[in-house]
Amino acid sequence: IQSVSSGKTLNDGAISARAYRNLKEALTKKLRFSVVRAQGMGDILVSAVVVKGLKSLYPDSEVTFYAFPQYLPLLQRFDFIDAVGMLEDVDTSAIMVDLMGKIDYLPLCNKAHRLDLLADEAAVPRDLLDYDFSFSTTDDEKLWLVQYLKKLKIKKNDKLIGIHLKSYAYIRTWDYNYELVRCILDKYPSSYKIILFEKDSQDIPKDLHCSRVIDATGKLSMSQLVPAVSACSLLVCPDSGLMHVAGMMRVPFISLFGPINPDMRIRYYPTGEAIWMNDTASCAPCWDWQITACSSNNGQQKL
Repeated sequence: IQSVSSGKTLNDGAISARAYRNLKEALTKKLRFSVVRAQGMGDILVSAVVVKGLKSLYPDSEVTFYAFPQYLPLLQRFDFIDAVGMLEDVDTSAIMVDLMGKIDYLPLCNKAHRLDLLADEAAVPRDLLDYDFSFSTTDDEKLWLVQYLKKLKIKKNDKLIGIHLKSYAYIRTWDYNYELVRCILDKYPSSYKIILFEKDSQDIPKDLHCSRVIDATGKLSMSQLVPAVSACSLLVCPDSGLMHVAGMMRVPFISLFGPINPDMRIRYYPTGEAIWMNDTASCAPCWDWQITACSSNNGQQKL
């Protein structure tokens, strides 16, 4: 390996071009990588972009992505990922690419966009990243969506607005406030309908039990959330996994940010806009997994 890298041979002679090519091919074409990012829909998707860059760097390599089981169907849509698996099945004989590390902590998490930080962790040059990466619904998802919208009685000219306020991390979650829902219902015509997305069921106020408000909280699987978001004309969300789904599917979104600079999250999403509370909380940006509570958390509600 040292001989190939330095251009020397063990005989102190000039290495032939053919020998160099043969050695280099033998050293690189059969590389196997085990990529690990366990959870977080957004981080799973951003890590997938890093894997695409890894495959560009080593086109003949084999990459297996390991995550929690609910995320595996999401990853299987990408042809640059050779296989997926659960964490208990990680192949430690392959080259390990651990993307569960220090990017979640200050000061690093506020130094660059999350995609760039993950690429640095994987030793993938940033110039190999596809910053315009996007994906669309699969054929099966399209079929499911047609039936779902028919069941909800959504018409062709209806405008579907998605609202999703809970993030994986509490410090990035916004307390549920239904005034936004009421405001949309009051200000826009009946063709504007609202779909509420959350992992767990929410207690929807009785005055919002109407045909224009679709309660999808706790009702959709991970695989169904992707096509459901694709049907939205707009998604209102926090810094969350669904924000990244919308960004990569080119669905317009408005994201509510508090403890972290939105440029570190949505810079590469052309259909995204952010409202940031940095003018209402002097400590922002202040996000860190080591912080369990933010002294300015109530300031988020000023948005």
